[in-house]
Amino acid sequence: MPKPLHLVWADFQLIAKPNNTGKWAKCKHCAKEMQGIPERMVKHRDICIRARNSNSTTHPNSESTSRTRPTSTSCIVEVESKNKKQTSIKDKIISTSTTLSKQLDTKIAAFFYATNTPFSHADHSLFKEMITALRPGYKPPSAFQLAGPLLNETYAFTVEKDQEYLRGKTVSMSLDGWSNIHNEPIVCCSITTGEGDSVLVHTVDTSGNSHSAEYLTTVAKQSIKKTEEYFRVKVRSFVTDNTGNVTKMRRELEMQEDIDIIQYGCSAHFLNLLAEDVEVKEVTKHVINVVKYFRNKHLPAAWYKGAKGKKLVMPIGVRWNSIRDTVRSFVENRGILVQICQNHRDAIDRDIYRIVNDIQIANNSLDLLARLDPIAKALDRSQRDGTTISVAVEIWNYLEKDLTSQPTEVISAFKKRRDMALGAPHYLANILDHRFAGKNLTPEQRNTAFTELEINFMSMVTSIMTQSLIFPQYLFGSQFQTTPPLDWWKLLNLNTTDVRWEQWEHKKRFLNMCEQLLTAVASTAGLERTFSSFGLVQSKLRNRLGTEKANKLVYLLKRLNKSSVRKRNLDWISDPTHDDHITQPADAVNDIQNVVDVRTLTDRSSPDSESEDDLPLSSVQSNQAQF
Repeated sequence: MPKPLHLVWADFQLIAKPNNTGKWAKCKHCAKEMQGIPERMVKHRDICIRARNSNSTTHPNSESTSRTRPTSTSCIVEVESKNKKQTSIKDKIISTSTTLSKQLDTKIAAFFYATNTPFSHADHSLFKEMITALRPGYKPPSAFQLAGPLLNETYAFTVEKDQEYLRGKTVSMSLDGWSNIHNEPIVCCSITTGEGDSVLVHTVDTSGNSHSAEYLTTVAKQSIKKTEEYFRVKVRSFVTDNTGNVTKMRRELEMQEDIDIIQYGCSAHFLNLLAEDVEVKEVTKHVINVVKYFRNKHLPAAWYKGAKGKKLVMPIGVRWNSIRDTVRSFVENRGILVQICQNHRDAIDRDIYRIVNDIQIANNSLDLLARLDPIAKALDRSQRDGTTISVAVEIWNYLEKDLTSQPTEVISAFKKRRDMALGAPHYLANILDHRFAGKNLTPEQRNTAFTELEINFMSMVTSIMTQSLIFPQYLFGSQFQTTPPLDWWKLLNLNTTDVRWEQWEHKKRFLNMCEQLLTAVASTAGLERTFSSFGLVQSKLRNRLGTEKANKLVYLLKRLNKSSVRKRNLDWISDPTHDDHITQPADAVNDIQNVVDVRTLTDRSSPDSESEDDLPLSSVQSNQAQF
């Protein structure tokens, strides 16, 4: 039997060479010729680059598993490769270092806090299986860790970031109180920057203390001191709702010699009171009865749903504009309600049938909606983040124009609430805001502003209103109407070279006053939204949360979900329908071409814009510079 050929011959060709005895081989990969000695051929094949490339595709498991052989052989000789590479275990294992594990813990914790997810979900078997599938070998944090160490670490880190962001800013503080899920009296304080960014800074459990003006003054002073020391900010204005105790507290706070603030009431609260003043109880009573009937009775609710009617809204006492929403839902869906009553006349309650088909009630509902709708729009504008007191003056002035056709009692109620909401700081801020320059103020409002103005500042304020030549005239052009007020004042300060401005001895105090007035927010809406967050965090299902931990969770919920500050526009200010109603006092500035132009401010990209009738307004307050 002939001796079988070595398997290495699979990579070589047997050749004959003249004048040479023995076997000669030619490499199939590089064409090199050599004696057909298997040992030499194996060494050559191992170092032949082409052979290696070929083996990676045609001989993945080396000679030991190859079955390639010459046709003339009848047996197989297997020779293991000397350079067989062993697979490393590292290629099959996903390792998680301590540093990476901590980073993953932090990311998961931030997700739980930002989404208000109960901590018990971290111990759920399916959550653990999901994490294991995503990262084998990594152990996610437990509910105990999320509620303890990770909460404290994330809170401290977020507060540190806010300290850096807020350092040196002039802010407005809001104070309000309510009862939590445990019926414990809680007082919260928040600050709002000129850009409209609201931050919860202090939560106090006031159990055992009466909310008197004296006690609230003490709480407010402590909150101001703590906030200024902790966040390195300057609290220059104070806004609250309009109950008697906090109104007295604001007056006492303003009299403190060691605190330099302006104080005023919340415009949104006053607008809500105005809506209550002009509400016609007899009409709303009928509307509420109809809405309640078609929402709570099974058969009428099913008929209404089958008719594809829009959702009927019930009023909520603690929610602004809910009466307007109820009346509007009735007016918009009355046609469907009438049809249902006709189709199911025998099954519908007689009183409900009468109300739905009463033309007089329908007309009264339309009239009520006509007076509530402008107030609701003004309230929505007032409670937007970053709406300052200078913009609040314009909101009230435009509301007056919208209510011109209303009865005398509505106009009287409006003037009463406006005079309670607006004061000298509001009018002076409106004058100093270059977008308005006090052009829509009445003589009485101007006098109110100038009465409180320091005599040394009078001439400079007049120069701004009349666009005096001591200031660069291009700053009063339309291209600067979208510039935030504080940025505008900074530009004016840097670009005014007139000696009367540069050498004015009161310039620093004047700019300080501008900063104080133009960063004062119009309402406590930011704090009201914080209360809503408390209701989500400290709920009936999570009723074991204490006040301190709930405060941290609310803080993180608000801050981790904070979107970038969006610019608002002021389209409503230049609505042509209002031009006929603009009051121009005799001594008003004649040049009004710089009133905000709708074409220069249109910005429909904001997700908060709901319709043409509800345009975002407080905008241009973003990224305001600090002096």
